[in-house]
Amino acid sequence: MRKQLTGEPVAGKLHTGFGGRGRRSRSLPLFNFGYREQDENHNFSDKFFSSIQSHSIHADELCSALAGASIVAKDGTFLGAFLNQYDAKSTLNECGQYSGAYSANSIWNEYGQFGGKYSANSPFNPYTSEPPMILINGKFFAYLSVNENIPNSINPFMIKTCEL
Repeated sequence: MRKQLTGEPVAGKLHTGFGGRGRRSRSLPLFNFGYREQDENHNFSDKFFSSIQSHSIHADELCSALAGASIVAKDGTFLGAFLNQYDAKSTLNECGQYSGAYSANSIWNEYGQFGGKYSANSPFNPYTSEPPMILINGKFFAYLSVNENIPNSINPFMIKTCEL
């Protein structure tokens, strides 16, 4: 029997060669909020889903609900919108003003005021109390944050999975 090499998976077992001695690192939930279901008049009714693990809501359903929504910082700065990857205002347009790694108003700029894990205004700061908001039709929908202690929040990494 051959000894397992570092990084080589063993059927039915965790990858013991990565990230330590077989310990699983805690993953962040994709969202932690009271999902709001939209009716034909674009009004929202509260419907609680504790996490994506509940399988009550799928990420693609959330992406559909967010289509066209805006991301706005607490100070009112527009940080982009949930639009297709070719739209200039999209957070998915890698060359755009609101999604570039070096853009001042991009949450993906890890050195900017609205990105990175140390900025108080960043959705990636696990301790922030002032994350950006997601607005649909100008009304608050949820916060955008990795901070698990903020209710009504969506993990910003979920945005990258959306295909609009």
